[in-house]
Amino acid sequence: MQNRRPNVTAQVLLFLLEVFRPVFWIIRFIFRSINLVLFSWWVNRLFDRWIRNGFAADIRGAIPALFDLHGGKVIRDPKPETNDGGMDYVCISTPTLLFKFRRWHRENYGVEVAPPFAAKESFELLDILNALDTTVVPDRNFMNLMDTSWRYWGELLEPRFKLLEHAFSSEHFQETKKHIIGMPRSW
Repeated sequence: MQNRRPNVTAQVLLFLLEVFRPVFWIIRFIFRSINLVLFSWWVNRLFDRWIRNGFAADIRGAIPALFDLHGGKVIRDPKPETNDGGMDYVCISTPTLLFKFRRWHRENYGVEVAPPFAAKESFELLDILNALDTTVVPDRNFMNLMDTSWRYWGELLEPRFKLLEHAFSSEHFQETKKHIIGMPRSW
């Protein structure tokens, strides 16, 4: 008789779940609607801003020269439609260059660079540096470190900042663009 008792109890619970499932769906729908109407339109923006500010603080700590020496400021993304929903992005603009930093779960880092006058025409920083300076090719260990720390991106970027400014100036950008588009990727 004892072996049958749990079976009966389990069957009663399953029966009750089946009977009340539509009620649970209605309650879930009501809570989701309340969340959409009252909270998500401002809480999501607040949460996104908080993440973006933290991301910018990470970059400021790892690449301080970008802000202190080159006058970098956090700006709105000029082409948010190209962003992957699973990644974090922050755009930092200097008077002469625009950088778009990206990361996925605090790893898999990447940087795009564009001139401010053509903000939607960005290129991968590693491809640009490879095209402009053939001595830039980092070894595999350095590349792995670049996937986990912005400091290594700063070490790659800072000594070549003037080179980037020159290549992305209004006088040289079209020529640089032609050169970069014609190059094979070496990364």
